[in-house]
Formats: sequence, C-alpha cells, structure tokens
Amino acid sequence: MVNADGQQDNCQVTGGGLGLGAVIGIGSAYIARSSCVSDMESLGYLAIDEAGFPGFSLSEQGTARAEIQSVVDGTDAKLNGLAPGDLVVSVNNVPVKDVNEAKKKLFGPIEEAVNIAILRQNNQRSVLLKREPFKGNN
Repeated sequence: MVNADGQQDNCQVTGGGLGLGAVIGIGSAYIARSSCVSDMESLGYLAIDEAGFPGFSLSEQGTARAEIQSVVDGTDAKLNGLAPGDLVVSVNNVPVKDVNEAKKKLFGPIEEAVNIAILRQNNQRSVLLKREPFKGNN
C-alpha cells in the first residue's frame, strides 16, 4: 500500500508459522492482514496497483508553493503542456496552500480524472488529467 507521500507498507502477515512475531493460524493471519489493510486505507493509503499520480512531481524545496519540478513524458500532464516551474493553485476546484496539501489532493486511484489549475507567468489555466499508475518513485 502507498500514500500521497510515497510511503509504502505491505501489511504482510503469514499464517501457520512465524508472523507478527508469533505463531498464528492462517485464519488469524487473514484477519490481521484485513485489519491492517482497513487501517491503512483509513489513513489514506491505496493498494500500489490502484494508486495513481498526475504525471508530474512537485518540488520539495520548501513547502510554501506547489511548484512542478518535472513532468513525465507520455502522460496527460505532458500532453497538456504542463512544465517545470508551473504552480499548482487548485485541485478539483479547491485551492491548495502548499506542496503537502497539493500532494494529498493529487493522489488517488489510477485513471480517475483530476482537474488542476496551474499558474504560469501570471496566467492561470485549468487542465483535466487522468492519474497515471504509481511506480514507487513518482
């Protein structure tokens, strides 16, 4: 599972042997894993194969602005002309105040559309993008 910050947890539990630091049965292992997955989902995590990103990464230099650092070739973001230096000012018509808030709003299921307003040289425009599959280092 992965969250908007790229943190990963696999909720790995084994049954019938060592797991969770003790010997547990297969049924107990299944329940423990299901509980872990539910807990992670409540914290905003998605299964890695279901997680998407908008096709660009945001700068980690400070948190005051949600500035695009790089755009991945072949993504909707690239095809719509997003470029390094563009500022993300809103996601799905909700203003973002900093990079952390933008990352949380941009993260979600792959193929789900997200409306992003960017600011470039005092000109604002909106683009509709589909989230791309998360690859673990986006």
